[in-house]
Amino acid sequence: MSQKKNSRNNSFYTPLARQWILLRFLCSRWTGATVEEMAKELGTSPKTIRRDLTLFKRLGFPITEIRLAHGLKRFRMEPAGTEPRLSFAFDEALALYLSRRLLDPIAGTPFWDAAQRAFRKIRAMLSAEALQYVDRFGQLFYPTTTGVSDYSAKSQFIDLIMIGIEDQRAVELTYTSLRSESPQTYRVYPYGMIYHRGSLYVVGYSTSHKEIRHWKVDRMEHVELTDECFQRPNDFDLHAHMADSFGVFHEKGNIVVRLRFAKEVARYVSEKKWHTSQRLWLQQDGSAVVEFRLGGTEEIKHWILSFGALVEVLEPPDLREQVSEEARKILDLYQSAPPTDTQPSPLRTPEEPAAEISGQSKEDETPPVCHEPKSSGTFPTFAHLERGWETSPSKPITGSKGRTSRKSSGGSVAKRITRPT
Repeated sequence: MSQKKNSRNNSFYTPLARQWILLRFLCSRWTGATVEEMAKELGTSPKTIRRDLTLFKRLGFPITEIRLAHGLKRFRMEPAGTEPRLSFAFDEALALYLSRRLLDPIAGTPFWDAAQRAFRKIRAMLSAEALQYVDRFGQLFYPTTTGVSDYSAKSQFIDLIMIGIEDQRAVELTYTSLRSESPQTYRVYPYGMIYHRGSLYVVGYSTSHKEIRHWKVDRMEHVELTDECFQRPNDFDLHAHMADSFGVFHEKGNIVVRLRFAKEVARYVSEKKWHTSQRLWLQQDGSAVVEFRLGGTEEIKHWILSFGALVEVLEPPDLREQVSEEARKILDLYQSAPPTDTQPSPLRTPEEPAAEISGQSKEDETPPVCHEPKSSGTFPTFAHLERGWETSPSKPITGSKGRTSRKSSGGSVAKRITRPT
């Protein structure tokens, strides 16, 4: 925890962090503690501690007062069993225990530590034979970890960012963007966090760029919580902010993307909900036509390429050309003779200096501005899709009624991309 003094309450901790630490302190002191002892432990005033205790009681935490001589009082958190217990049926406890691996992305944080203590209590309730039986269930469920980030060494960063989000305090991020080799420090107003494909991203307003940007936790080298407070915009909604994204990029366009998937993958594509705007029609030849309405095409382009020759871009024309160009590059790569030396060059160690690149990348300075192309008559219209493409009757699979009222993306519409910097 960064011990940067909080001028608002004369404490080394923000309200959220202080209250969490106070709860843990009370849980560990079975004999209780006086207000003065708690104030000394947390480096704050007795008045602040009394205010926190009042809040805990109002929220229903089982905190009791123990009256001592000369009017002194001790406060303690009652152990389980003395108050109405939070109980689970056996199958509920078993389900929680078996789902413990799903919390791995927050490993090392105080919340993860508390969850591990709860799991240990569940284990303590079971006999050795029962544990052996339960562990057999664990072997039947395997969460893949391909591409999953390990945040055990960045738990303090996550903790400080969460405090910044909760208390609306700016954080300073020492960050190395994907296209830069030297770290830069940015002051960010954190609005929320995104968990996408095994990685955590911070959504926040960058005072340097004067706009909302996304920051991948993996690329953070240092996080410091500041005393600067900010006001989150009243109209900001994280879900609405990400609604038009096909992943973690935020692009301010209005583009209709239509794809035709070969029958070899049509069923696979139809089994999943890839985006809230998704509409899908199965064709008589076994193929599938899928439509999305997105803010941009940067991320969906890579998704399209993952299907190789089993997908064709129908609209928009510029996306079709981009995919075609990538296909030509892949073909050129594999038509050339393979390298004779396939041994990788040694990478520099973290202690070695980075390449001499001063300043930040162009991507950090100015995000790219794209323009949505005008619709072309050479590509199938929505009316063709309604007729099932060619002569086959349409077979709607999924739809988003809330999105059909949006206007077509004809004309030139400027859009700005917010990508992980």
